Amino acid sequence: MVDSVGALKALLAEQRRSLEQAELHLAELDRQHRRDPSDLAESAVEVVYGIDAHDRMVELHRRATDQIRSFEMPPYAKKLEHADTAGARDGLSRGLRHRILYSRAAVEVQGVAMLTACLDAGEEARVTGDVPIRLSIYDDSAATLPVTTGQPITDGLMVVRPGGMLDALVALFEMVWARSLPLGLERSTDPETTDNVDDEVFVALLAAGTSDTAIARQLNISVRTVGRKVQRLLADVNAATRFQAGVAIGMSRALPLATTVSQVRS
Repeated sequence: MVDSVGALKALLAEQRRSLEQAELHLAELDRQHRRDPSDLAESAVEVVYGIDAHDRMVELHRRATDQIRSFEMPPYAKKLEHADTAGARDGLSRGLRHRILYSRAAVEVQGVAMLTACLDAGEEARVTGDVPIRLSIYDDSAATLPVTTGQPITDGLMVVRPGGMLDALVALFEMVWARSLPLGLERSTDPETTDNVDDEVFVALLAAGTSDTAIARQLNISVRTVGRKVQRLLADVNAATRFQAGVAIGMSRALPLATTVSQVRS
């Protein structure tokens, strides 16, 4: 028994020494890269952390000259505020094209005020139930995405440089973008009136799987009004469930959107 305990202690001590050596090795690699970043500069992917991750995205956005393409989804590193749209609005004002695909959760987190600030400035927005990952593509020169899906970028941000991986991310964005619905956010001035409701955003949010309560909040209409419009849409597209209606709407993408939204006008 004593020999077994001694052997276990010796094994644990050896494992601790191995971990310490690994930590020292990683620290030395970090020092080498800080002195001579040429290896990182030549690699296809760079990883940055913390405030450096945020700063890198701001820098890439500022240097873009043609367009920004993004998948938007939570979580975010902090609570979003209207001031956080300043960078996007500045880019749009200098002629930068923005194509942003929002997940259902992103629409609910950001809310109407933030979304309309960018839409009014010229952003092209679409919405879908879920996006594969939080992603931004700057021209065709770089892309950023979190190291771990579902974690804030400050926990680790991958910066992808030109090459096969960047080409694949561009292709992924264009494929999902083509299958998603445009998002407009003109709101009704009368919560109990359906005549002025923006039916395009209603269809988009419904197809994305947004709840009646969230749709009502985004469009500034009552939950009862949303329920009536949902039932009308289910009847018009001959669907038994909201999911089936969303599928029917997605399949109708080949038709003019006006045809689709005319089906839900009250």
